[in-house]
Amino acid sequence: MNIEYIIFKNTIDKMESLLSEAIKSSYNDKINTIGTKRVFKMGSRMNCNGEILKNTHIKEHMENVMKQYNIQHYQIETIDNQYEFGYELIVDEKNYRKIYQQISS
Repeated sequence: MNIEYIIFKNTIDKMESLLSEAIKSSYNDKINTIGTKRVFKMGSRMNCNGEILKNTHIKEHMENVMKQYNIQHYQIETIDNQYEFGYELIVDEKNYRKIYQQISS
Protein backbone atom coordinates (compact mmCIF):
# COMPACT_ATOMS: atom_id res chain seq x y z
CA MET A 1 0.00 0.00 0.00
CA ASN A 2 1.45 3.38 -0.88
CA ILE A 3 1.43 6.41 1.39
CA GLU A 4 -0.84 8.48 -0.90
CA TYR A 5 -3.58 5.84 -0.65
CA ILE A 6 -3.33 5.76 3.14
CA ILE A 7 -3.60 9.56 3.38
CA PHE A 8 -6.51 9.58 0.89
CA LYS A 9 -8.29 6.77 2.80
CA ASN A 10 -7.82 8.54 6.14
CA THR A 11 -9.14 11.80 4.66
CA ILE A 12 -12.19 10.00 3.22
CA ASP A 13 -12.81 8.37 6.61
CA LYS A 14 -12.62 11.77 8.35
CA MET A 15 -14.90 13.38 5.75
CA GLU A 16 -17.42 10.56 6.12
CA SER A 17 -17.23 10.84 9.90
CA LEU A 18 -17.84 14.61 9.82
CA LEU A 19 -20.76 14.24 7.40
CA SER A 20 -22.17 11.33 9.40
CA GLU A 21 -22.14 13.35 12.61
CA ALA A 22 -23.71 16.36 10.87
CA ILE A 23 -26.42 14.17 9.34
CA LYS A 24 -27.17 12.39 12.63
CA SER A 25 -27.23 15.56 14.70
CA SER A 26 -29.47 17.44 12.28
CA TYR A 27 -32.13 14.73 11.92
CA ASN A 28 -34.86 16.63 13.79
CA ASP A 29 -33.52 20.10 12.93
CA LYS A 30 -34.72 22.35 10.17
CA ILE A 31 -31.93 24.85 10.77
CA ASN A 32 -29.75 23.75 7.85
CA THR A 33 -32.41 23.65 5.17
CA ILE A 34 -33.16 25.49 1.96
CA GLY A 35 -36.83 24.82 1.30
CA THR A 36 -37.09 21.03 1.26
CA LYS A 37 -33.34 20.47 1.01
CA ARG A 38 -30.63 19.90 3.59
CA VAL A 39 -27.34 21.78 3.39
CA PHE A 40 -24.01 20.64 4.85
CA LYS A 41 -21.07 23.02 4.59
CA MET A 42 -17.39 22.10 4.86
CA GLY A 43 -14.41 24.38 4.38
CA SER A 44 -12.15 26.92 6.02
CA ARG A 45 -12.56 30.44 7.31
CA MET A 46 -9.93 33.16 7.38
CA ASN A 47 -7.39 32.62 10.14
CA CYS A 48 -5.83 35.28 12.37
CA ASN A 49 -3.17 35.97 9.71
CA GLY A 50 -5.78 36.74 7.07
CA GLU A 51 -5.13 33.44 5.24
CA ILE A 52 -7.73 31.01 3.94
CA LEU A 53 -6.81 27.39 3.33
CA LYS A 54 -8.32 26.40 -0.02
CA ASN A 55 -8.69 22.63 0.14
CA THR A 56 -10.18 21.79 -3.26
CA HIS A 57 -10.17 18.07 -2.42
CA ILE A 58 -13.21 18.52 -0.17
CA LYS A 59 -15.51 18.43 -3.19
CA GLU A 60 -14.04 15.12 -4.38
CA HIS A 61 -14.42 13.65 -0.91
CA MET A 62 -18.06 14.77 -0.72
CA GLU A 63 -18.69 13.14 -4.10
CA ASN A 64 -17.06 9.91 -2.90
CA VAL A 65 -19.21 9.83 0.23
CA MET A 66 -22.35 10.33 -1.90
CA LYS A 67 -21.25 7.46 -4.16
CA GLN A 68 -20.64 5.28 -1.11
CA TYR A 69 -24.25 5.82 0.01
CA ASN A 70 -25.53 5.47 -3.56
CA ILE A 71 -26.91 9.03 -3.72
CA GLN A 72 -27.07 10.37 -7.27
CA HIS A 73 -29.22 13.46 -6.77
CA TYR A 74 -27.28 16.14 -4.92
CA GLN A 75 -25.57 19.46 -5.56
CA ILE A 76 -22.20 20.73 -4.45
CA GLU A 77 -21.85 24.51 -4.48
CA THR A 78 -18.49 26.27 -4.13
CA ILE A 79 -18.17 29.00 -1.52
CA ASP A 80 -15.21 31.26 -2.31
CA ASN A 81 -15.10 34.77 -0.92
CA GLN A 82 -12.79 37.02 1.09
CA TYR A 83 -13.74 35.32 4.39
CA GLU A 84 -14.01 31.62 3.60
CA PHE A 85 -13.55 28.82 1.10
CA GLY A 86 -15.46 25.56 1.02
CA TYR A 87 -18.34 23.63 -0.38
CA GLU A 88 -22.01 23.15 0.41
CA LEU A 89 -23.48 19.71 -0.09
CA ILE A 90 -27.18 20.04 -0.84
CA VAL A 91 -29.50 17.02 -0.76
CA ASP A 92 -33.27 16.79 -0.86
CA GLU A 93 -35.17 15.42 2.13
CA LYS A 94 -35.72 12.00 0.52
CA ASN A 95 -32.00 11.44 -0.08
CA TYR A 96 -31.13 12.91 3.31
CA ARG A 97 -33.35 10.30 4.98
CA LYS A 98 -31.80 7.57 2.80
CA ILE A 99 -28.32 8.57 3.99
CA TYR A 100 -29.51 8.87 7.59
CA GLN A 101 -30.99 5.36 7.56
CA GLN A 102 -27.79 3.88 6.14
CA ILE A 103 -25.62 5.67 8.69
CA SER A 104 -27.88 4.79 11.59
CA SER A 105 -28.23 1.09 10.83
